[in-house]
Amino acid sequence: MLPNIITSIRILFVPLFIYVYFMDSPNRLYYAIGVLVLSALTDILDGYLARKLNMITRIGQVLDPLVDKAVQLTVAVCLTIDDIIPRWVFGIIIAKELSMVIGGSFLFKRKVTVSASWYGKLATVVFYVAVVVMIFTSGYRNAVLNIVLTTIILLSTLFALVMYFWNFKDDLREQVRHCLLYTSPSPRDPKT
Repeated sequence: MLPNIITSIRILFVPLFIYVYFMDSPNRLYYAIGVLVLSALTDILDGYLARKLNMITRIGQVLDPLVDKAVQLTVAVCLTIDDIIPRWVFGIIIAKELSMVIGGSFLFKRKVTVSASWYGKLATVVFYVAVVVMIFTSGYRNAVLNIVLTTIILLSTLFALVMYFWNFKDDLREQVRHCLLYTSPSPRDPKT
């Protein structure tokens, strides 16, 4: 299906972003922003087409957020290597994304689909806008601006994480309980 093909192609923006971000060119940051904008536009396009053409698939519901996470983590890694984002902030971003993947995996096993939400989209938009501003202003090394933008990224990221867990807490609790029941050792026979 066309939306899934677009999503699959979007994963190619990961190595492309890395290449242009670190290439030896005075325009490398503009190219990197261009790749980021193309990635965001194809993300919007695949979601729009999936809804408009009624082509929403289970694989698309899983693949799209994974590609989003791959792109965002790639950008975060590059900005951390370049000392634009502090390492501890990167650690929080990684922890959030890992918990989302683990929680999503639990729910996926129960056939519960975590659909896109306004708070997830808000966190993504905030991330992209803040990153574009950080990249544009990276030559100035404006510490106050970076602190403000980093704080905004953190707050929106943590807000989205809390909201996802709040909205799916019952499903997650049930899945964890189910796992504990079926993986715990059986009670010993008192006669042995």
